[in-house]
Amino acid sequence: MIIELSWMEMMSAGQVGLMRQIEASKRNRSPRFPESYPGQLLANHVNAAIAEMAVCRLLGVYWVPSVNQFHVPDLEEHNIEVRYSTRADLKVRGDEQEARIVSVTGDPFGKLEIAGWCWGREAINDRYKKDPGNRGKPAFFIPHSALSAIEDLKLDPAS
Repeated sequence: MIIELSWMEMMSAGQVGLMRQIEASKRNRSPRFPESYPGQLLANHVNAAIAEMAVCRLLGVYWVPSVNQFHVPDLEEHNIEVRYSTRADLKVRGDEQEARIVSVTGDPFGKLEIAGWCWGREAINDRYKKDPGNRGKPAFFIPHSALSAIEDLKLDPAS
């Protein structure tokens, strides 16, 4: 499913991503992974916020942006995590079994593709387990082809 945000939506979400990076820098938070290039962490924050906005728009729910909010789903009321990546798979951590995780790819300032979604427990399977870069932090990488269609995602967290 392709979605295009308005320039105003991109600007609003982009500001939230910028605020997330400023807060992380101000508080000297250690990143989960090293930057591959200067500005990568800022880009990740901005792209993730734009992806959250896109998923909310597609689902017809209000986006409640957050800064300095950890260990809760991005769309907390609906138990939905949103992941932006240019990869062809969805990364799921081992502690995310009860989350519903939506994968978003594409151009954050153009056409975004909602690749699909899955319950975290569906991805936590040895066949999807990988440790890219051999950093000692394995996760589960489920191919987009194995995800459920976004149209099948119900907003009721119990479904």
